[in-house]
Amino acid sequence: QKAAWGPKTTAENKIINPIEISVGKGITGNVALTGIAEIIADTALDERYIVDDINRLSEIAVPIINKGKVLGVIDSEHSQKNFYTERHLQILNTIASLCAGKIDMIRAEQQTREKEMEVLRLNKDVATSQLTALRMQMNPHFIFNALNSVQHYILQGNVVEANKYLSKFSKLQREILHCSNQQFITLEKEIEILNAYLQLEQFRFGESFTYQVNMTNEIEPVEIKIPPMMMQPFVENAIWHGLMPRQTDRTLAIYFDLYTEDILLATIRDNGIGRAASALLKYNNGERKPGHQSKGMSMVQQRLQLLQQQYDKPFDATITDITDVNGFVQGTQVTLKIFIGDKKS
Repeated sequence: QKAAWGPKTTAENKIINPIEISVGKGITGNVALTGIAEIIADTALDERYIVDDINRLSEIAVPIINKGKVLGVIDSEHSQKNFYTERHLQILNTIASLCAGKIDMIRAEQQTREKEMEVLRLNKDVATSQLTALRMQMNPHFIFNALNSVQHYILQGNVVEANKYLSKFSKLQREILHCSNQQFITLEKEIEILNAYLQLEQFRFGESFTYQVNMTNEIEPVEIKIPPMMMQPFVENAIWHGLMPRQTDRTLAIYFDLYTEDILLATIRDNGIGRAASALLKYNNGERKPGHQSKGMSMVQQRLQLLQQQYDKPFDATITDITDVNGFVQGTQVTLKIFIGDKKS
């Protein structure tokens, strides 16, 4: 008795003391076994009849059949003998057919949903694997750039500076490696790594630029979680290709704000030479072809696309020129929208 109407059914559509009848037992169980509808004119003459709450004198049982399989039985009893007719049988057969079609449709929809969920799960697994691979690629990329500076000090014969730089670099690299296998880290940890990286770059370039990292009062950096190393490639790009070609007064500003309750807005501003001048400089120096994107920037853009695909949440970066009232380029701004992961408990 999965569903019923009668004295045993409460207002909440619950059945009081439902009985369970096995397939092949009783009139209902026999119809479930054979798949053939039956009308019992007098239950007193049928030894298969099982009394439920009270004894009733007539019964009708119609199977719900789909693809040759009995899914259930529509069963009804009445207090009078010879109550049910062929008309009742026709009506219940129609209802049983409609039920079978509806059940089949629901099962098909459920299977479709399950397949869609499986595809989504597989896509998520692929995206996770790709993100892990990208993080593994970003570390060697960063290490290569940093070790170039150590080599520069050594070639100059400046072993003391090389040792200082290597010491700072090793501490930073430990932090990066510790976070590299985590999908999300706290904003506090991200800023800590970012500060260590910026100090390293300041040391590398002889304190030739200044920087500041600020955030609004609404932000609790220990409570917010974001993917690790989201900012570093953009900051590195700003320093190397925006600030360093500039002669004096190089400044970098990083600012964190809440775009929405679950979206972090991170802004990186530099007063460098701008994107067009930087691209032209690289082209004239033979570093790359027009339109070529650096390896680090290419990887972080791939990460953002994969994160957006995986979480179906905003992970995007917009890069624009900063211009004065006359339209002259005064620097570059990177605006990142980052979905905030689980909050720390």
